[in-house]
Amino acid sequence: MNNTERIAWFVVEARYEALPKEAIEIAKQGIIDCLIEAEY
Repeated sequence: MNNTERIAWFVVEARYEALPKEAIEIAKQGIIDCLIEAEY
């Protein structure tokens, strides 16, 4: 399995409940930041 396949497998198998709360908050903030920047 190459690196691309490993990343794809991780993404497919990942579950929201299994992610650390801190990672979820950082991702949410990143999305909000992108949306704010896109507005300007």
